[in-house]
Amino acid sequence: MRPAPDTPEGKVARWAAISLSASFVLPLGALFGTLGFSHHRSYVQPLLLLLVVVYIAQIYFLDRIERYDPVTRKRIWITSLAIHAPILVLVAVGAIIWSKAVVIAFAPELISAALHVRGIQLHAREARVA
Repeated sequence: MRPAPDTPEGKVARWAAISLSASFVLPLGALFGTLGFSHHRSYVQPLLLLLVVVYIAQIYFLDRIERYDPVTRKRIWITSLAIHAPILVLVAVGAIIWSKAVVIAFAPELISAALHVRGIQLHAREARVA
């Protein structure tokens, strides 16, 4: 078992990684991406598998963010939030067009986005102090 994070930024990053790992996007993307190759090849399957790889990379780097120097940590936060932006737009459009249930289905992404914003704030505060 990994030790608990030492800094508030590390704790927020760990919670963001946990929230991302609870997402529906990760298993559904892996399932449809993998099963899609056996039925009909198109450009969608590699994109779904790429999405899964990006999610796993986000979880990995956020979970181990305290290992990196401050510049790399800031890059991890901003890149991870930027990668999340299309899914957050999808949630907003889906909630407006279809149903508010989209917000509930994508709650882990929304929680993770809020934690990303908080992590960036904590990083900026720690960078000012140091």
